[in-house]
Amino acid sequence: VTSIGSSAFFGCSILKTLSIPDSVKTIGYYAFGACNKLETINIPDGVTEIPSHAFSSCYALKKLDIPQSVTKIGDGAFDHCTSLGQDSDGTITIPANVTAIGSEAFRGCSALTSLALPQTVTSIGDTAFQGCSNLGTINIPSGVKLIDHDTFRGCEKLKDVTIPAHVTSIGDSAFETCKTFKNIKIPEGVTTIGASAFKDCAQLETVVIPSTATNIYGSAFENCPQLKSLVFPIGTTQIWGSVLSGCKNLESVTIPEGVTEIGSNAFYDCSQKLKSVKLPSTLQTIGFQAFYDCDQLSEITIPKSVTSIGQSAFGSCTNLKSVMLAKDSVPTIAK
Repeated sequence: VTSIGSSAFFGCSILKTLSIPDSVKTIGYYAFGACNKLETINIPDGVTEIPSHAFSSCYALKKLDIPQSVTKIGDGAFDHCTSLGQDSDGTITIPANVTAIGSEAFRGCSALTSLALPQTVTSIGDTAFQGCSNLGTINIPSGVKLIDHDTFRGCEKLKDVTIPAHVTSIGDSAFETCKTFKNIKIPEGVTTIGASAFKDCAQLETVVIPSTATNIYGSAFENCPQLKSLVFPIGTTQIWGSVLSGCKNLESVTIPEGVTEIGSNAFYDCSQKLKSVKLPSTLQTIGFQAFYDCDQLSEITIPKSVTSIGQSAFGSCTNLKSVMLAKDSVPTIAK
């Protein structure tokens, strides 16, 4: 036997163990998918790819040794293998020749606590580790250039990670709900931080934003209540909606010249420590509820360039005592 075909054992719900002969070189898509009682299996040396969903929904699979011959782990290969790692102290080691980890490859592997990726890996697919709720440590190899959307979403125990120097983009919800993050340094060269990229990172205190990251999209840091400050880089033209909403302990924010719009709810409920914000002279629009419930905000100067102020832009700012408008400035204020 040299090959196991696609869906060959799919849905064999009482299968617990299986020994694959050393002669096997290829395993097909969904070959062992939904074998929900399968606990152990060997993958012979010589197999070069673990294809899409080969072991997806093998809920009882506890231990797996991936041979050195494997160079690619396909989409959903171990998707929702919720027991994977239980017989190896929660650790899985990816072989040194692997270059690509597909989308959803380890999604929902909630028993994993540690994953060692070799430096040969240059591609990690979207949602690859989403919902690995006990994953505490992982290294992102230096050759990775994109952290795709939802890659680490819901990795609630993931501690601070090092984002490689060659990364240029962090996708939507890439680290959303990584609740134990405290410090993040985003390297120079990153141009885009996607929507909700760090949303609900409950312990995140400091973020270093590079000068190149001029596209920070909506809700990127929403509900990061321990975040103390943020500097938007020169070159930023828009502060997107809800970008810092719910950052209750935010003390300072720097908005550079060149910004023309502050989106809806951008600083909503930055309620405990934000006392002042300097608005740039290029600003034209302040969105709906942009500074709503910023309780400690005591004064604000509206630049002459502002033509529109959204409804409740400064609503519930209970300590706001001074609003300065430029002479002859008559912005439209929504009711």
